[in-house]
This record gives sequence, C-alpha cells and structure tokens, in this order.
Amino acid sequence: MYKEKKYRSHPIFLIFFISISLSAAHCILPAISAAAELISGEYVSSEGTEIVLELSIKSPPPSSVIIIMRLPKGTETMKAEPATRTKKDGEAKWLLKDLSEGSHRISLLLAAPLPEGAVSCEVRYRNPATGDMHTVIIK
Repeated sequence: MYKEKKYRSHPIFLIFFISISLSAAHCILPAISAAAELISGEYVSSEGTEIVLELSIKSPPPSSVIIIMRLPKGTETMKAEPATRTKKDGEAKWLLKDLSEGSHRISLLLAAPLPEGAVSCEVRYRNPATGDMHTVIIK
C-alpha cells in the first residue's frame, strides 16, 4: 500500500533560505534603483522659440548619453547648444560624451514658437555599473 510520508519543516533550512533570499535582494535592488535614478530631466522651457532641457546626472556618470528631441515636422532650428549631432525634419540628436555628474542644459532656438506639449525627448545611456541600456522619456 501507499504510505504517506510526512515532512516537517526544518527551522535551520528555513532560516538559511530566508537569509540567502534577503542577501540576494540586497545585492540586486540597489543596482536596479541606482540605474533608474542615474539620469533624470525636466524642461526649463518647453514652449515658445526657446526649448531648454535640464538633465541631472548622478555618479557614476555614463560615458556617453544620446538625446533625441522630437519636434513637430517643419520646425526650423536656428541654434543649438551644444551643437546637435544630427538634424532631420522633426528631430534633433546629441551625442554627449565625458559628462560629469551634476546639471547639464541642452537648448534649441527655433525660428517659430511652439505650443506647450509639442516637444518630447528621449535620453539613452548605458549604466556603467551594470552595463544595461536605459531610456528616459521626458515630456
């Protein structure tokens, strides 16, 4: 006949399992939260003829940052600071290298004013601690 085995939970095994789980979470979670907070940004001005984006970069800064600013089609750019890497209709791109931690401003001077909400921005970077690529959307 089938004999049912009864298992007792062993407190030592349970304590060992919990301690391993907590130490693994302790190693993984700081890296995830640090990656999510490495770069943030907000518009100082997102309407009119001057668009100004302020990025905040924490330590350790990534070796390079790609910024893609999307504008309405037909928008004419008069000046960009720093100079854009590429320009095509409806888009301006920057490749910024060797940035230090702190605040960095990116600005565009436009030929005609834009209404509020017409600009969006995508910031891409590789986290130097984990090697993972991250994308931050700024609207």
